[in-house]
Amino acid sequence: MNFIQEIYFNVLNLFIVFALFFFNIYIVFNYIKKLKLIKEGQHNFIWLICLEHFVFSFLFYLVSYTDTSDAIMYYEHSKSANNWFDLFSTGTSFIKFIIYPFAKIGLSYFSIHMIFSTFGVLGFYKLYMLLLVELKNHSKSLDIVCLFFFLLPTFHFYTSGIGKDALVFYLLVIVFVYIKKYNKLHIKCFMPIVFIALIRPHIAAVIIISYLLVLFFSSQIKLKYKFGIVFLAAVLFFLGKPILEEKINIDLSSFASIEARLNSAQSYGLRTDNGSSSIDATNFGVVFKMFATAFLPLIWKADSVLKYIVSVENFYLVILLLLFLLKQGKIKFMKQLDVYIYVLIVYSFVIWFVFSQALYNLGLSTRQKYMFIPFLYFFIILFLSKKSKNVFKQ
Repeated sequence: MNFIQEIYFNVLNLFIVFALFFFNIYIVFNYIKKLKLIKEGQHNFIWLICLEHFVFSFLFYLVSYTDTSDAIMYYEHSKSANNWFDLFSTGTSFIKFIIYPFAKIGLSYFSIHMIFSTFGVLGFYKLYMLLLVELKNHSKSLDIVCLFFFLLPTFHFYTSGIGKDALVFYLLVIVFVYIKKYNKLHIKCFMPIVFIALIRPHIAAVIIISYLLVLFFSSQIKLKYKFGIVFLAAVLFFLGKPILEEKINIDLSSFASIEARLNSAQSYGLRTDNGSSSIDATNFGVVFKMFATAFLPLIWKADSVLKYIVSVENFYLVILLLLFLLKQGKIKFMKQLDVYIYVLIVYSFVIWFVFSQALYNLGLSTRQKYMFIPFLYFFIILFLSKKSKNVFKQ
């Protein structure tokens, strides 16, 4: 690299970093203005989300250099690739496909890292805004205990770096925002779902399945249309089946194939080279696997700083769940909900179940659970929030 090229790369990356900084400042002010977050310090909380996210984004950046990191691997593979379209595929390859043009024009690992981090924090803003709007519709105020959900360290950490999680989290929020806005799976949901399918095909499949299930069991849908929903689901299944089977290496028409694949995944928990986060879940039932996926490790099982942080978060999540289970009035409350929240609930439980059946590593499950925990707890927090006649200053 000659002197001119070095200056070009340095100036380009400096420009990108400053542009992203001012873009994030603009976005924060835009959300504050849009929601008129004046009363109860809500505008300050938006700033707090922004600050925490980028603190953990910087931490993610540092950790990625000191540990075996997928993020570094994505960047290096993209930078050294000779052909852009050789990278085009689903899953990990698609992340490299996204990174390729940025790496080739000279953006550094840090600059691309900050682009991904910005998508992650946008997901937080949009989800928080969606919750506040929903609280307003139900004349409720957000309990300060529930506010801590948006400040969970690992939630920010795993959605703040180069990888699948930041993008999928953002895209999922976008899908639910559009379903909320149009009260159906609008055409605007098409592109976000396509991108989700390219990153994690099974998540896109579960979104569509969840929507069709909610539609099918809706009392407002006539019987003849329900037959149409079943037909559409069958068509989508046969069209998407080959792609999904190739990606997850399962014959979806064979229970033996599904069982063998799940047993193979869970057998990794028996290996000694997976570290202390390995868990042998082969002999446990569905309920334990789902609990372990969402809420382990517990505090008394933590043996490192990171596990203590995660276990404290899990304790907080368990407390919110128990409060939800003990509080009365769920059936009456659910009758008042919009379509998108039903889709959100069904999606959360289905993807939670799917992830739990391949449980073998608590570190992996901690990262994966943020594909369903934010949306499941969106509903839980909405239910737990307190009644208030004046939530916002109009």
